[in-house]
Amino acid sequence: DENLIYVNGMPIYRPFLILAGQQEGLSFVNPDLVDDITFSAGGWQPKYGDKLSSVLNITYKRPTKLAGSATLGLLGGTAHLENASADGKVNYMIGARHKSSRYLLNTLETQGQYLPRFTDMQLMVNINLSEDSIGGKPVSQLAAIGSYARNRYLVEPELRETRFGTINRVFRLVVDFVGRELLEYDTWQGGLQWSRRWNGILQSDFIVSGLVTREREFFEVEGGYLLCDVNTNPGSDRFNQCVVERGVGSTYDYGRNSLEATLLNAEVRNSLDWNTFNRLEFGLGVTVQDVQDLVSEFEFTDSADFVTIDRQVDNEIELQTYTVSGYVQNTTSLPNGKVLTFGSRVSYWEFGNQWLISPRLQYSFETRNWAKPIRVKMATGLYRQAPFYRELRDPEGNLQEDVRAQSSFHTIVGVDYDFKAWGRPFVLSSEV
Repeated sequence: DENLIYVNGMPIYRPFLILAGQQEGLSFVNPDLVDDITFSAGGWQPKYGDKLSSVLNITYKRPTKLAGSATLGLLGGTAHLENASADGKVNYMIGARHKSSRYLLNTLETQGQYLPRFTDMQLMVNINLSEDSIGGKPVSQLAAIGSYARNRYLVEPELRETRFGTINRVFRLVVDFVGRELLEYDTWQGGLQWSRRWNGILQSDFIVSGLVTREREFFEVEGGYLLCDVNTNPGSDRFNQCVVERGVGSTYDYGRNSLEATLLNAEVRNSLDWNTFNRLEFGLGVTVQDVQDLVSEFEFTDSADFVTIDRQVDNEIELQTYTVSGYVQNTTSLPNGKVLTFGSRVSYWEFGNQWLISPRLQYSFETRNWAKPIRVKMATGLYRQAPFYRELRDPEGNLQEDVRAQSSFHTIVGVDYDFKAWGRPFVLSSEV
């Protein structure tokens, strides 16, 4: 959750995932649709958003002709189709993926029925809205992206056996289960970007994007357990069997959780090439969150004729908040491949009533006089991340209003080396 993802300049959000992250089986990125990927482990430019760890900037393809692909395997399959109009004004791509991890999860310590299924569909459309062009680029373009992710995670645990202790003294915990756990996550994401070149030096991108997620977590599992000492004498007729019972009892875990959330984002990004060596970029955006969360869980233990309620939560949460952000940065291209970028982001998080300022600096140069030229890059900056809903809700289902934004200071040094192998271009990137 501390990593930024952009596809063709549009921010991509992960599902909220009420419980843990392992229920998400597919990342958003569809490799069949990708044209280019750039990644930074830190120290990225101010025009990218307010996160702590890394940025993944993905450019999807702009098809020029009819093409497609399909794969099929034991864990699922993929398919994609791309095409462009005869005049080149319209192009599109559509991709679908399906994955099942049941064969991998059957090797887990808890035996049972694992039926995870993950399905993903994505659509990308690009339209040139004008006949004219400036600098070889269309004056007006429209891009749209849409996706739907359907994650289903069904577990019917049956038996779990765990051994622990020392060589001479071994304990065994056996749990026999009844019940099931059903997790359902449906996520819709979409974005619309209108790009306009006003003249030879100024371009604006107007971006509207959003996410709607519907998540259900229903579980009701009862486990009867036995804890015992294990016979470790190989010569005994009861070798590896329970000889002394240490504890017998049962546990009961129940939950009916549901979450519905809507996230809307609107922003404008501008770039101004105000002379031959300098590009000024600036923008402003707003993000709105609306979350409706219902938490209903309880858990008890029945041991030695004593029933203990270990956990009981019954709460309904509503959250409406917004974040306003802006950035400005200047990139100066100097002789001999030297590039200097500096600027800052400023944002206001309404729920925490907190202003966040993130100054950032990047510098890179090329060693052209070396036998094998390389690019050296350095960056530093302060990065701030306002909490999303997941960080605001505690385990008891209450909103914590005193949570503050997280901060991270980055100092990055990296090297890029271009080379050719097997007749193809490669780049080796390293960052510390």
